Amino acid sequence: MYEYDPGERRAKHRWNNDYAGFETDEGLQVGKYPSSIDRVRAQALLNDGIRWHNPAIDSEHPQAIFAVEKGVVYKATPAIPGRSYHGFPWKGPVPRNILRQLRDVASTAGSEAEFEAWKKKHIVSARPTG
Repeated sequence: MYEYDPGERRAKHRWNNDYAGFETDEGLQVGKYPSSIDRVRAQALLNDGIRWHNPAIDSEHPQAIFAVEKGVVYKATPAIPGRSYHGFPWKGPVPRNILRQLRDVASTAGSEAEFEAWKKKHIVSARPTG
């Protein structure tokens, strides 16, 4: 199991709104998670997330862990490789096989419509399965 790193020394992905979204910071879109997602919930999303191993990198630890909550796609990346990850709402490419699994999770949770709306707006392209 990996530890969730909330990034307490940095506030890049935090805001006071109770919805996920993005803000522009120095020309880059930065994912902001809802204020209602606390450390316990973030850890649960990480634990239940879908691990992605880049086939071009030989590593026992995933390069990313994807999760979906209320239709919003989250991506966690290594904070301390092999030990902890930091997550945030995601906008960008997602491997197709991961996207299918996220859709299944959203469907089971009753948030498939929200997931499809997020995907249409924020998942700009999907990498091939890998």
